Amino acid sequence: MITYAPLFPILEKVESSLGLPNGFIESLEKEDDWSFIVKSHALIETMLTQVLTSKTDPRLENVFAKMAFTRGQTSKIKAAEALNLITEAMKDVIYLYSEIRNKYVHSVKYVTTNLVGYFQNMDSNVLQKYSGSIFRLLLTNPDEDDIKGMKNELLKSPKDILAVAVFIILGSLLFELHPIEKELAEKDLLENGLLIAFVLLLGLIWEQREANSQKKK
Repeated sequence: MITYAPLFPILEKVESSLGLPNGFIESLEKEDDWSFIVKSHALIETMLTQVLTSKTDPRLENVFAKMAFTRGQTSKIKAAEALNLITEAMKDVIYLYSEIRNKYVHSVKYVTTNLVGYFQNMDSNVLQKYSGSIFRLLLTNPDEDDIKGMKNELLKSPKDILAVAVFIILGSLLFELHPIEKELAEKDLLENGLLIAFVLLLGLIWEQREANSQKKK
C-alpha cells in the first residue's frame, strides 16, 4: 500500500480551503470503495468550483456551482480548460474518474462492487487510456512499459493509484487557488511531498517492470 503521509501538509491546506475538518482527506483511504469514489469526486468538483470563482468573479459562485461538472460544452471542466486552470492530463483523469463515479452513483449494483473488480471488467482500450492519463499526471511522455506497468497496478491496487491521482489534482487546484502555496511547495512541500508520491508510484511500476524482465530470462 502506498504511504500518503508526505502529501498531507498540502492536503490539510485543501481541507482548510474547503472548510473541511482536519484529516478528512486522509480518512478517505479508509473508506469503502464506493464511498471513496463518491467523496473524492465531490472534493475535486468543489475545489474546481472554488478555483473558477476565484479566477473570475465571486458573484458567479452560484452559477459555477450549478454547472455540470464534466458534461457538455458549458461544464466546469470546459471553463477550467478555457482559462488554462487544468492540464490536459488532469482533464483526462477527471473525465475518466467521473465515468466511474457516475456508474457508481447511478447503479445500485456498484455499492458492493470493489474497484479491483471494476477495473478487471473494464474494456481493455479504456483501461489503456486511463493508465496513460494517470501516468501523465507525473510524466509527460510515458512509454509502453510505463503504461503497461500502470495498467497492472490499476488491476492490482486501483484505490492506491486513484488516491494518488486525486491528491495530486487537489494539490494542483490548491496552487491555482492560492499561488503562494505553490511557491512554498516548490521550496518544501513539493520536494518532500508530491515528489515522494511520484517516486513511490514509479517504484511500483519499476518493480513490475523488473518482474517482467526476470520472467523473460
